Amino acid sequence: MSKNNLQKKPKEIPAAVLETFFSEKTVSQISEICLENRIKDGEQIKQIAYQIGLVLLGKLSANDLSETLQEKLRLDKNIAENIYFEANRLIFSQVKRKSEKLPKDSAKAESTGQAKTSAKKDIYLEPIE
Repeated sequence: MSKNNLQKKPKEIPAAVLETFFSEKTVSQISEICLENRIKDGEQIKQIAYQIGLVLLGKLSANDLSETLQEKLRLDKNIAENIYFEANRLIFSQVKRKSEKLPKDSAKAESTGQAKTSAKKDIYLEPIE
């Protein structure tokens, strides 16, 4: 390995992604999506969960999920597209909502903090004659 490769920091995974990735709710949602699509084989469910995990971690584009499920798991096109649609609606959109909330909250706290500090009168200033 070259020196430059060793010095690169690993890409940090946003908290909203990690929260969704490790959530029991996400596991339940994936199971529900599979059952709704009549997928009962445990190995197929694991593979679908794996592919959804890759999307969450940014290793696979959400737009490629349906095609990937068709190719790797040999799922019917309609089933693969429905899994993509439901995963997008239930799981991927959660990450987007959580990610959007975090910066707004921190920006709001910073702006109110600045407003409070600028509104305070400095009692240590002495009048200049």
